[in-house]
Amino acid sequence: GPYDDLIKGLDTALRGMKTGEDNEFTSTIQSGEHKDEEATIKVHVQQSKERKLPAMDDEFAQMASEFDTADELREAIMSGRLEPGEQLGEADLAARFEVSRGPVREAMQRLVSEGLLQAITNRGVFVNELTLDDVRDVYRTRSVIERGALEIVIADRRRESTADELERVVTRMRRAAAKGDGPAVSDADQHFHEVLVEASASPRLIRAMRTLIVETRMCLGELRTTYGDLWTQVDDHEALRQAILTAPPARAKAALQAHLDDAVQRIVAKRG
Repeated sequence: GPYDDLIKGLDTALRGMKTGEDNEFTSTIQSGEHKDEEATIKVHVQQSKERKLPAMDDEFAQMASEFDTADELREAIMSGRLEPGEQLGEADLAARFEVSRGPVREAMQRLVSEGLLQAITNRGVFVNELTLDDVRDVYRTRSVIERGALEIVIADRRRESTADELERVVTRMRRAAAKGDGPAVSDADQHFHEVLVEASASPRLIRAMRTLIVETRMCLGELRTTYGDLWTQVDDHEALRQAILTAPPARAKAALQAHLDDAVQRIVAKRG
């Protein structure tokens, strides 16, 4: 794969460790727990930092830095700290993330391929902006997935256990709102809906929901700015949780649909 050299570099570093530590470390890979190469490499990098392995060579360090920079840049976009349509410059981002321009350049290329950034010839690189049609389509698709999940939860009598899981997420939202931490409230908002879909235990619904993670997070970054008070966002999710727990099935599904429709209406109103 494209990361073979990086993995070999890590394995070389591992050979400098004591035998016991080496076996414990490499078991992470041998177990097959991290099947995705990039996820595997991130585990390697993090554990190598924690165990203070010998210094990486320049190429290895550059690739590890690229992963970290791509993660930071992706999070800045999805959280709304970098706004849709904003032009990005290598020098500014390098200063912001305290890295050289090389990892920034590679990270930007990576996010262009993911669809988070758009490279326009003779103009530069910009944060991709979802059109209102895109936003409507994301939420329309989410509606199908989440209502399908709710139907399963109701039919399989999992309402109480699902509501208990959702209560823990709402508690996180409350703590974040109390601190005035908008991005953390948005994180919990997304997790709330992921928990609902996961409660269905439907592999296909869960997989379909995951394909919308990036676009959903971009919508939530924008949606967050439409709430004058973070507690409104918290109260909306608690009301939905209660509907999932106790409302008649038709009303529970209607509450979920109204919740998703409200998000679209807020974004449409924000853009005027």
